[in-house]
Amino acid sequence: MPEQNTFSITELQQKANDGDAQAQFDLALCYTNGTPVEKNEELAFKWHNKTAEQGHVNAQFALGLLYLMGKGEQETKPLIEKWAKDKFVVKIVDPALDLAVSQALSKTLTSANHDLAFLWLKKAAEQNHAGANYWLGVCYQDGIGTQQNDELAFESFKIAAEQGYPEAYYSLAVYYLDGKGVKQSNARAFELYRHSAPHQVKNPLKCVHQ
Repeated sequence: MPEQNTFSITELQQKANDGDAQAQFDLALCYTNGTPVEKNEELAFKWHNKTAEQGHVNAQFALGLLYLMGKGEQETKPLIEKWAKDKFVVKIVDPALDLAVSQALSKTLTSANHDLAFLWLKKAAEQNHAGANYWLGVCYQDGIGTQQNDELAFESFKIAAEQGYPEAYYSLAVYYLDGKGVKQSNARAFELYRHSAPHQVKNPLKCVHQ
C-alpha cells in the first residue's frame, strides 16, 4: 500500500467509495501493483479515471503519461528506465510515475491516445504540476495532441524549469540555442546547459516526432 496511506484496505475502499480522491488514487496503485489486494487492471484503471476526473493532480499527470505511452510506443523507454531505477535502485518512486508506467507495462491500454494525453497533461499543468508542464511542453514542441507551437513549448518548459524540473533545463537550452520561441542567446543556452549537465536529459520524444 502507498506509504502515505495508514488505512486498512477495507477502510481505503470505503473512503474511495465515499469519493475521497486521495483514497481513490491510492486504491488505483494498490490494484495496479497487486498489493495488498489481488492485482486487477480493470479496477485500477476505473479508480485512476475517477480520481483524475475529481481533479487529483497526480492522477491527471499519470493519466496523461499513460495515454502518451500506450502499447509499443517509443515514448515509453525513458519513462520506464527512470521508473525502474527509482523503484528498484533508489527504492523511492514518484507515485504518479509508478501508476502510469505500471499500467502501461500491464497493457492497460492497447494504444496511445495523444489527444487524451494532451488533455490530461494540460489539466495537471494548470494545477502547477512541474512534470506535467514539462511534458506539455513536449506536446507543444512536437505537435502531440495539439498543433505544434514553439512559443507555447518554450513557456511550458520555462515554467517547469522554474519549478525545478531537471529535464526542462536542457529543453530550454535547446530553444535558446536555436532561437525557437524566444530570442536566440548562446550565453543563456550555455548557462542552461551547465545547469542541466548533471542530468544529461534529452527530449525523449524528439527522435520519434521529427
